Amino acid sequence: MLRFLGGKNIKQACALSRKNKWTPIYDNIKESTKHSIAKNLIDDMEYIKPDDFLSIKYSSFAGNTKDMLQVIEHANKKNINLILDAESIDYTTNEELFLYNLPTNTCVWKTYQMYRKDSLFRLERDILNRIELIKLTRGAYYNRDYKSGLLYENKKDTDNAYNEAIHMSLKYLKENESAKLMIATHNEESVKIALQLINYNKDDSFLRYRIYFAQLLGMSDNLTEYLGKSGYLTLKYVPYGPLTYSIPYLSRRLCENYTIIEYIFKKYNIDFH
Repeated sequence: MLRFLGGKNIKQACALSRKNKWTPIYDNIKESTKHSIAKNLIDDMEYIKPDDFLSIKYSSFAGNTKDMLQVIEHANKKNINLILDAESIDYTTNEELFLYNLPTNTCVWKTYQMYRKDSLFRLERDILNRIELIKLTRGAYYNRDYKSGLLYENKKDTDNAYNEAIHMSLKYLKENESAKLMIATHNEESVKIALQLINYNKDDSFLRYRIYFAQLLGMSDNLTEYLGKSGYLTLKYVPYGPLTYSIPYLSRRLCENYTIIEYIFKKYNIDFH
């Protein structure tokens, strides 16, 4: 499973990204800690290039919003994009965090987990409020949250919601020239839908410069390569951290993401059904 890990520390993750000429989304894999890792993240930013991406989670700050805002402010000074990842419903979500007064002119992306029944409503509401940085995911905490009643029980419903969010977001990008969209998925059908919408009208070709496609390190590499060679903006999600934290992190990624499991089974010719 270590093929899904960028390195034991940020230096190794940065070296791997530069070697492969990726635009990375770095992610410290230490999660749900009782101690804030704000200082670690600020130190890590010394190695991250301007305009690259860093994923943060509220659980990594041990409930200390002041620490989180300090990290956001530092990233703003360094011109680093921050992705405020959504988490299990057990934790304060980015929905609540966006109610805080974030530093002005900061590049903080808001994440929408489309396996949640309320995500389309939240996205539509935020579009009306002129949100600028949108990241779409299906969600990776199903095994933890499925009893909440907040999630779709059928994967097809999640797929439909995700694809509808692509439609909604692309329409919005045409109306708001400052808005950007990140389509974080390994689902080829969703990527196909996005490409069809982008290329449907030649006048909309400018959209490709405000849309990112993101995949996990070690996953769907052929898709990432194809999109990059075709002139689309692509990102690789590069987790990093001590090996002691890698097993639970990667196990959750594998166990709670249907698409990843399906990919592995296909790659090694295992009967998925």
